[in-house]
Amino acid sequence: MNDNVTLSLPHELFVKAQAWANQSGRPVEEFLTESLEVSLSPFSDIAATISRWTDQRIMEALDAQLAPDQESQLSEWLQQQQNDTLTTKQSLELQNLMAIYQQGLLTKSAALREAVRRGLCSAPNP
Repeated sequence: MNDNVTLSLPHELFVKAQAWANQSGRPVEEFLTESLEVSLSPFSDIAATISRWTDQRIMEALDAQLAPDQESQLSEWLQQQQNDTLTTKQSLELQNLMAIYQQGLLTKSAALREAVRRGLCSAPNP
């Protein structure tokens, strides 16, 4: 079952989404739906999973980063994307690497929340 939603996107965001959709040969609606699925899927289980982690594992998650080769590749592909020199294959690989990066940020965020809850560290200042 599908539900219909009408969104008002900032123009710059829509232009970026349209460009990504065009590069992947899909309608922008399909691209945005898939992007939301990828972005939201980690929320379902991450907090419950992290709540079962040891204190040490939580603290390690707070320090986790992309591997140096992944970070370098991400920077390179983002630069190529900005210059409109990214191939279709690279674009898909960039999407995968961005998903890994986003998953890492979500994990860090949930780990920080759990660390603060357990008193392992204090909440960051806004």
